[in-house]
Parts: sequence; structure tokens; C-alpha cells
Amino acid sequence: LFIVYREEHTRILVHQQLRESLLLKEKDRFPEYLIIEYVLIDDSNLLEKIPVSGLPKVNDNFDEEIKKGHIKKRQAWQKFLKQSVSPLVKNKNNADIFAIIEIGTTQVKGRHPKQNIRSAVREACVLENINSQMLQTVKPTKKDDTAYSPKTKGRTLNAVLDITLRQTGILYGLPSKVYQAAKIPANIAQQLDIIAFCRVQKINFGNNTFQYAIAVRLSATGKVDVMLPSSKQWIPYTKAGIEIGKLFHEARKKDRDSLEQVQMKGGHLVKFVADTLVNHLENPTIALIEADVWRNERTKDGSNHQAWFQLQNKYL
Repeated sequence: LFIVYREEHTRILVHQQLRESLLLKEKDRFPEYLIIEYVLIDDSNLLEKIPVSGLPKVNDNFDEEIKKGHIKKRQAWQKFLKQSVSPLVKNKNNADIFAIIEIGTTQVKGRHPKQNIRSAVREACVLENINSQMLQTVKPTKKDDTAYSPKTKGRTLNAVLDITLRQTGILYGLPSKVYQAAKIPANIAQQLDIIAFCRVQKINFGNNTFQYAIAVRLSATGKVDVMLPSSKQWIPYTKAGIEIGKLFHEARKKDRDSLEQVQMKGGHLVKFVADTLVNHLENPTIALIEADVWRNERTKDGSNHQAWFQLQNKYL
């Protein structure tokens, strides 16, 4: 886990909240499985906003300038990560690499949201196989430069929990115990898988509409895996974000094959679910599908029929 910081206060509070998230007492050491490294952002230009010659109201080339600026910022961060972060990884073949990265202040008067460096930094991390969480610069209270406001502590703890819990798929206990409490027979509870099919749709992705779906599997042991439409096997949850990030990196280039992978139609959604449930189940399974975002998808054959009409309530 890399703490990538520009201001010392960011490093100090992230360290404190990391210990808090792991429930460590004052003299406790960090767990042996967790290697923590601190990396200083030694070039302030890395945190500068994406430059433009004017905001959209007066600049007809705004989006094009943002696109070019995004690429330059991503490349600058990739160079920094390769030089300052990657060499510190002790076991590149077996390690899951994470980073909490300071990105300055994102909301500034006179700055357009598209000038934010967040997406460029995240894309750079993806291409270097790093799971990332962004954090705005930490500042102490005006009265005491060794103290932090509850709001600052809270957002920093949220960032730490995101990287240590959500992005790793870690749970505080075994799902199998929950299943047993629900009176599911022990022989099933000890091996039950739960699969959730998730769909995301964005109307404007580089001037393209995209729709993408994944399957997330929670095992009775607490292990979490992901199935992507483009793959034929379950991959660890910690690898999935990077794989999806690389897929969308290619789609940004407007390569036709890559774009088609993130522009799933109704028929593709149904096929993905059917293929997963028919060919990729390993244990007794409960599958969860949000009917309200799947049932109205249309087929691609020109008939414009609902791809999955069975999900209407009258068919259930």
C-alpha cells in the first residue's frame, strides 16, 4: 500500500486513519501481509489542473484541449509511478498493489470539473497495475496545526476504508455464518455462492454511449471474484478494477472492437448472464439481478422486442 503525498499533513492523517481502520492499538504493528511505503510527490506540476485556453462558453475547442491535456497528464503520472512507485514493490508477481494518492483540491472557483486530474491519475494507475484511491489535500485546523477537523478526519478515513475494504472485497466475518443464521442447511451454507449481476450505463463517454455489465461472486469463505463479459473465467476482485480500467482505456481510443466491448446491447446482457449461470457455477448458487434496469433492454435483431421480458412482474 503506497501513500503518495505532496503535503506532510496528508501523510500524517492517512497514517493515523489507516491504523484506525485496522483497529490497531497504540503499540500494535501493521499486519505482516501489509507492506506500507510513503512516496513524496516531488513535482508540483503533477497536481496542476488540466490547462485550457478558456472555459466552454468562450472556447469552442474546450473538449479537444481537455482530451489532449488528459493524455499528457496521464503520461506524466505514468512516468512518475514507474520511477517512484513501481521500483519499491518487493514482490511484483504475487503482490496486490494499492495506492492512496493526494490530488490537491478538486473544487476551485473558475475551474471546470473536466480540468480535474482525478481520471488521468486513475488511468495512469490502471496502466501500471495499481488499484488507486484519490484524496484531496489534508489541511489542519486554523487554530492548531497539529489537529484536524472531524470532517477532514472523516473523509480521510473514508478514503482509507475504500482502499482497504471495498477495493479488496474484505469482510469482517464469514458469509457462511450468516447463511447458517438464516436456517440454510449447514451442508449448503458452507459452500453457497451468491452472484450479483451489475449493469452500468453512461450516456456520454467520450461522445459515445456505453453499457457494461459484470458478475460479482461472493463465496461462503468470504472470497470475492468477478466475471467480465470478455473473459471466460473468474478473476480475483482485486484484479477486476484494473482489467476494466484497461478495457475502457482502449475504448477511449475509439478502436471499434474495444468500443463494442463496452457498448453491450440487450441481447448481449442476457447472453452474458445465461453463459455465466450455465457454464461458470461451481457451487450451490443464488443469483441476483436488478430487474428494473435489465427488463426493458431491446434485442439487436431489428424487431425491437424486449430482450428479457420474463423479468416483468407478471411473468415472475
